[in-house]
Amino acid sequence: VSHIYGRLSLIGVYPILEIRGKNNEFSVKSLNERGEKYLMELSEEEFSFCDEIQMDRNEINGVVVKEGGDFEEDKRSKRKNTTNVIRLFLEKFRLNERSFLGLYGAFSYDFVRLFEEIPEILKDDGCDDFRLYLYDSFVYFDHLKDSAQILVYRESEKSAEEDIEKIFESFDNKVSEMLFKIEDAKFDLD
Repeated sequence: VSHIYGRLSLIGVYPILEIRGKNNEFSVKSLNERGEKYLMELSEEEFSFCDEIQMDRNEINGVVVKEGGDFEEDKRSKRKNTTNVIRLFLEKFRLNERSFLGLYGAFSYDFVRLFEEIPEILKDDGCDDFRLYLYDSFVYFDHLKDSAQILVYRESEKSAEEDIEKIFESFDNKVSEMLFKIEDAKFDLD
């Protein structure tokens, strides 16, 4: 392990929310009871940027028609589109102290189309513009110290300890020494 890069690894386990967006549509789904609590913290007024919104205790679906026109460079990234949902979550659930709690996932190449008017050379493959997950449970590895730690963010110390034990038990007896070698790695779109 390099002393500069690759010392730490973080694996999110058991996500609580899924946030997806494609073109003008988005969805936020609760994946468990803890996710439902996050959704219950949101009000319809906070989604005033939406052109359509449907909310219940397990899911939020909406439409945000992308704002058109020319924008100055410093305003382009703030134009109205489905990324407003991401901004809402980042603002609403922001913590002032350092934590790993947050959104993890992927943005597609087409994500840039939410901010830029660029020609479509290839056919749309249907891939989400973004798919993010909110995690509140992690396995944190320190490769130099050869140690691992389970981190959870819960409302009480008791529920945190109970969930740490559940995660630990789910990994128990499943850990094995795996030796492998990656050869001729390449990216394939097929």
